[in-house]
Amino acid sequence: MRHGGYVLGVDGGASKTVALVARCDDGTVVGAGRSGNADIYQTTRAESHVADAIAQAVADAAIAPEHILAATLSLVGADWPEDFEHWHSKRAELGLGCLPAQRFSVVNDGIGGLESLSEAGAAVAVVCGTGAAVSARSAGGVTWHSSFWQRTQGAVELAEAALEAVYLAELGIGPATALTAEALAHFGVADVEALLHRFTGRMASRPAEIGYFAPRLVRAAEEADPVARDIVLTHADKLADYARVAARKVGIASGAPVTLLLSGGVFQSGSELMKDRVWQIFQGRFPAARREEANAIPVVGAVALALDLADATRVDRHTITSTLPDRRFFQTTGRNDGDTP
Repeated sequence: MRHGGYVLGVDGGASKTVALVARCDDGTVVGAGRSGNADIYQTTRAESHVADAIAQAVADAAIAPEHILAATLSLVGADWPEDFEHWHSKRAELGLGCLPAQRFSVVNDGIGGLESLSEAGAAVAVVCGTGAAVSARSAGGVTWHSSFWQRTQGAVELAEAALEAVYLAELGIGPATALTAEALAHFGVADVEALLHRFTGRMASRPAEIGYFAPRLVRAAEEADPVARDIVLTHADKLADYARVAARKVGIASGAPVTLLLSGGVFQSGSELMKDRVWQIFQGRFPAARREEANAIPVVGAVALALDLADATRVDRHTITSTLPDRRFFQTTGRNDGDTP
């Protein structure tokens, strides 16, 4: 068993929760765990999912919980004061009862994404996964996150828009689209009526994995299907609007240097179309902006915040990112970790 100082960082989203244990002295990641949906607004098992991911990470690091000196939870659904109070009250249930309150923090998952950036300074993060979140940080450290102001969401909303296009095409109201064949193949049904029945029949349950259809939508858009392309680009336009608003909320001037971080499962699905559109619009408003995607793993931000709590401020984020588990560990597509919306 290793002895010494460690920190815990948790990134909890609507599809999965990831926990990492890292050494205080240099930020090396030594343990990892993964579980399901962490959104207290969506599932009664959010706390158990977070606790399970933490327990896995601690066990993987071969340490005792008492060796954790600080922890930061970056969570979807941490939006209002009562949400933060809720998670703070669950510290013992999460296996972190030994931590003093000042060494345990909870932030919205948008803020954790911002802190995963390799450099300080003004930044805007657009996360598009199962849902979506946009956050911003000024050069002076002022932050804002979209929370329930965020009406445009992620993979689930994209998939639902794609299915609506399929239904309209079948009726002849909308144009024909390659999404029809993609949807029939993905959901394993013979025709569009069977697809509609699967989602709306009285005895049928709505497939929890609907968001997993989003990569097929994005691929069809990349292959120039006009309907798919319109859905994807319209969605990107709306996300870019939120990015612009987030920058304004923290006082980032149009000519100021700012980093745009694009992360989340939809952005990481291999398509450049949506990312390029968001970047094109954002850069048009902020010409001194730079774009970052490499190693944009939100849990890195949670680890960095935990290191700050432990007063390990000299740790280079590169050490964290260079010792992460394989990127497949973080992938969402095709995996259901529990209570996926």
